[in-house]
Amino acid sequence: MEPLDQHQIIVTVNGPGEISGWLYPFATALKRRAPELRICVAVLPYVFASGAEVSVVRTIEGIDAVAGVKETMRYLCGGPLPQGFEKGRPGCLLHFGGEPFLSFMLARKWRYACLAYIETRENDRPWFAKVYVTDETALPRRSSNGRCAVVGNMMVDAAWMRAPRRQAPSHPPLTIGIFPGSRTLALKHMLPFCMKVAGLAAPALPQARWMLAKADYISVAQLKAAAADEDGRMLEGESARWEEGGPLGYLVSPRGTRVEIQTSSTVMAECDLAVTVPGTNTAELAALGVPMLVLLPMHYPELYPFPGLIGYLHTVPLVGRPLKRSLLLAYFRRVRYMALPNRKLKREVVPELSGVFTAEEVAAKLLETVNGPLERVGQELRAVMGPPGAAERLVDEIMAYMRRGAPA
Repeated sequence: MEPLDQHQIIVTVNGPGEISGWLYPFATALKRRAPELRICVAVLPYVFASGAEVSVVRTIEGIDAVAGVKETMRYLCGGPLPQGFEKGRPGCLLHFGGEPFLSFMLARKWRYACLAYIETRENDRPWFAKVYVTDETALPRRSSNGRCAVVGNMMVDAAWMRAPRRQAPSHPPLTIGIFPGSRTLALKHMLPFCMKVAGLAAPALPQARWMLAKADYISVAQLKAAAADEDGRMLEGESARWEEGGPLGYLVSPRGTRVEIQTSSTVMAECDLAVTVPGTNTAELAALGVPMLVLLPMHYPELYPFPGLIGYLHTVPLVGRPLKRSLLLAYFRRVRYMALPNRKLKREVVPELSGVFTAEEVAAKLLETVNGPLERVGQELRAVMGPPGAAERLVDEIMAYMRRGAPA
């Protein structure tokens, strides 16, 4: 079997979801199978970017080089080759996230075939030489003539890699995990709101343990600042003071609710119920069988980041903000489910609250969820997400493709 020690693979990503949910398990599996193969990551522009993508990619073992958005776009526009990337090696480009056409143009500059791993058929493009999808629903409607293959959802692999010792919930005490997001803007508004929700629900759950998940893209200092900063909040909320103790400290609300700060992986491994915003978290929590309450506040949709031109409408004087607000409200009225397991099952297996709501309404929904069939819901979530193994299957496909020496 031909070795791949001279090969290079360029992976394009654009935000926290693709990096944590796809790149992490893929790079780990690929380096285990082909340690000499070079993995280079190019970050593409993204409206939901946290700003910490490059630093997080560098923490993933096995990544040989990473180019931030500026380096990547500079190279696309005729600038220098990003540091650590090499020309002349055989290989391919694998699109995980970002504008597909940018991935295609990067592949052309390297004279590589452009492959893709996608989760919705809307992201399929004719210039992808091979397309690997998460499940059958992402297969293109038209005949693909063998161009597409189902490999599974790598977010399941990512979840179990982060929380390999996840156990079935044991009661009491109940452990509730709060996932306020991985972006500083969302954190500023969601963290104080969730602290108020915890304070309202805590009297009915006197033995509960409250945990706050610190995303890899957020520092403890940013958590502390968001918890205390009252300027410009779009949502109601309560400021919280920081206390030392534990691995990362505690946040204490004015009502006396004490919330333990931990890494996201620790909270995923230990919580019985999660309160989270939409995103990759809903897939990873579901893979681990963690019931959740999903929140999408739309109090000020004109400030909500969104892909494409709609995301920048608020910058247009006078008409921009009201127009963006109208378009986003119309869009979210059409999107029935935000949590990935709900979308897959086409029903609300985990509760969602979207639109304009109060902390009191969320606390009431939280208590209702706590008193529901958590164990049965957890089993259903694990079943719908399926077992791990997608990363290994994708690695099998990519290595076979490169060994065939498919032309660019």
